[in-house]
Amino acid sequence: MATSGSRRRGFVPCRHLSGSKTFRTNLYPVSADNAAVWPGDPVCMVGGRAARYTTAQGVNYLGIIKACYDTNKKPLTFNQPTRGPYLIASQGGYVEVYDDPDITYLVEYNGTAADTTPGQVAEIELTAGSTAVGQSRVFIAAVTANSGVTAAAVGKPFRVIGLGPNELDEAGGTGNDLEVVARNHVFKKAT
Repeated sequence: MATSGSRRRGFVPCRHLSGSKTFRTNLYPVSADNAAVWPGDPVCMVGGRAARYTTAQGVNYLGIIKACYDTNKKPLTFNQPTRGPYLIASQGGYVEVYDDPDITYLVEYNGTAADTTPGQVAEIELTAGSTAVGQSRVFIAAVTANSGVTAAAVGKPFRVIGLGPNELDEAGGTGNDLEVVARNHVFKKAT
């Protein structure tokens, strides 16, 4: 059973493999013909611009969005009660991205975590984010045995490290947070 319950919030930075306490980010432009993007969403690099991650662009995975900015590079803010700070579809702007391939993330798993889950590759479910809060709702839909660089691994840019450090319960419940790391990244090849 998950200690945190089901609260999908996309990817949340957890640790750095080097032990660093800070997470590097960079600002990337977003095309005016983009899909909507939220903080916590994975993005890929397409034509020199950040775009919402798709399995078709899996080999171009760039990182996770920290924040969204308008075309003048000013942070988007809450416009409550109807709109959170995200880039709507077909609106240009910028996204601040955690683009270091060695950052680990916490993300909710829709399945049941087991002792065999660590080391497997994760398939993410791209769902629409919360427009009111401006937060991603992406989650891990399934994990499969690591198949290396094969057709079965395409679209699975993350490797499961294990249960998130925020989980106090044993594996076996649904809604557990898993800790994952990039395995396909524009700055690092698949492993």
